[in-house]
Amino acid sequence: MSVTIFFFQLLRALIYLYWGIIMAQHFENYVSLANKAKDKDELNQILLRFTANHGFDKVILCFDTDHAHINIDAGVSITGNFCPDFISYYKAHNYSKVDPVLARARLDYNAFEWKETVKDPDLTKQQRSIVYECNEAGHNDGVYVPIMRYNGLAGVGLARSQKDTDLKIDLDILTAYCNHFYDSFVRLHSDANRKSGIFKNPLTRKEIEILKWAAEGKTDHAIGEKMFISDATVETHLRHIYTKLKVPNRTAAVAIALSRRFINLS
Repeated sequence: MSVTIFFFQLLRALIYLYWGIIMAQHFENYVSLANKAKDKDELNQILLRFTANHGFDKVILCFDTDHAHINIDAGVSITGNFCPDFISYYKAHNYSKVDPVLARARLDYNAFEWKETVKDPDLTKQQRSIVYECNEAGHNDGVYVPIMRYNGLAGVGLARSQKDTDLKIDLDILTAYCNHFYDSFVRLHSDANRKSGIFKNPLTRKEIEILKWAAEGKTDHAIGEKMFISDATVETHLRHIYTKLKVPNRTAAVAIALSRRFINLS
């Protein structure tokens, strides 16, 4: 290996190392500010401030499934600054059912660029037009970051007002930003719901007690022994809890009850 080649390889390695350190510092700064955000508008601005370092000045948060734990139904544009006229047009045409970006996100939870979806030869003419219409509305070089949690599927879209064919996209760091953004939004929305009284506790005193024991990892039999009731009665109460909280199992019920402060672990 010549000295020149070695020098350039070393220089490239140092540049990558320096870039990684800078990006890590930026992310730490973002987390610190996002954790202090008072509302979703402030959170949006914080995210955009940092994604601007990567060329993105537009953001949109979408919930592909209902998020019962924060009392939000499935929908596009839960928050963000995408063009309102385009969002209205998108909803009026019910595009969410055929949008190729959302379709891919339901199958693959890894971040991707929108342009990758139009490479699929099986896309319909309408599906291709959705991506093109979005670009024409001023949302260019789009990226989508699917976010899968136990309580449902969501995603964050990022785009640019102006096209940039030379834009280099770091999907890993954008994934980190968007996942934290989603978690921060959920936290803020949960806090707002609690303060406004939206989350009324629908559980009876006995259901709360059962859920507290469940949160501590007790089995149905152990809970029954603690409360002097049969295993079958415990199961019946749990089914009532699942129905009231609109969840499929005890893990989800415990998570929602804790986040809404219906129960606490003391």
